[in-house]
Amino acid sequence: MNRTIDQPRPLPGAWRQSLFEETMHLDALILLPGPAEDETAPPWLTPIQGRTLLEDTVWNLSRHGIRRLFLAAGSGGADLAAHLGNLFPDVNFVDLAVDGLSAALDATKGRITESFVLADGRALFDCNYLGLELLRKEHCAAAVVALPTSTPSHPVLLGDGGIPSIFGEGAPGPVAMDSGLCVLERDAVVDDAPETVTALLRKLSSTGRLQGVVLQGFHLDMRLPGDLATAEKQLAQWRVKPAVFLDRDGVLNEDHGYVHTPEDFAWITNAPLAVKALNDSGVLVIVLTNQSGVARGYFTEDEFREFTGWIDAQLAEHGAHVDATYHCPHHPEHGEPPYRATCDCRKPLPGLIDQAVAQWSIALNKSTLIGDSDRDLEAAAARDIPALRFEGGDLLNFVRKHDLA
Repeated sequence: MNRTIDQPRPLPGAWRQSLFEETMHLDALILLPGPAEDETAPPWLTPIQGRTLLEDTVWNLSRHGIRRLFLAAGSGGADLAAHLGNLFPDVNFVDLAVDGLSAALDATKGRITESFVLADGRALFDCNYLGLELLRKEHCAAAVVALPTSTPSHPVLLGDGGIPSIFGEGAPGPVAMDSGLCVLERDAVVDDAPETVTALLRKLSSTGRLQGVVLQGFHLDMRLPGDLATAEKQLAQWRVKPAVFLDRDGVLNEDHGYVHTPEDFAWITNAPLAVKALNDSGVLVIVLTNQSGVARGYFTEDEFREFTGWIDAQLAEHGAHVDATYHCPHHPEHGEPPYRATCDCRKPLPGLIDQAVAQWSIALNKSTLIGDSDRDLEAAAARDIPALRFEGGDLLNFVRKHDLA
């Protein structure tokens, strides 16, 4: 079924969507201009090793919990929304039937979240989108623009307080390259919206309402003619990402035994900030957790998923996210079938790692597992993943100490 609806469709288990909407929640507006006169197809629809840049952009937004995307693609938007809906069934795509920034902003009035990711579909900047929104709130800014690391040809200089005063090469004073990505307050431009993102950023910068942040995340810009072979190589390398696998109880939260309600939950010191630091570094963050409380009858899998959604919501408030949580509900001796079972997913067996590898492109040789028990470390060893034992304390300091973020 094609999905081009204008209201959020609940993710598996309505609990997760409703909980996330109660906390930091972002939509995204993607500008998708048509092909130039000398192009047969726009660069964001050119397949690169079997996948388009737009599909990479959608994948990256969705793993941050951004599940409703408005497409400003002109007359081709409906077909594009249907195509993407088939590829990403847990994402809602809204065809605006317009192109250009001004028309797109007008078409989203009253429909998009109070702040949202604004992206140019011809460029991909892999950074922590929730972190950008947190920064915008902290600085009471109308927008935060993500700026790629400086290069000799594209200097990035911020004025006092991180405010970029001018956008454009060769201009006097501080210069900032438009990366094609920012988080924008919906009401920042009510009337007379500029036609381009760069003009919008320049307008906000002139009023002191723009915050800039220089990031080292992967950045690929296909808005200007370039070497397709180089783009292919860069995307191929980026698509296979290192991961940090985390046990849950005893690593993210205090292990009080079968924790499954907010009342029983307590973060390990600075755990949300540790997850955010990992997000900022560009690695996948994947939780692997034994949950034999399901087999023992202490809680159901639906209740576990609801609680996981609550944890996700708490992380979002800190500008952080977990890319995926995999759990084992089994126990070989307790409960009733199908949960009383000898399985391959209960650590120290590596089945949860295998589930993650099957669904994500993971560079295992560059990945790390953090656990608090022998069974965590044995599961990692079964797949030749370096493992670190966490014995309590400050998780952020632990992550930094081991150069993981």
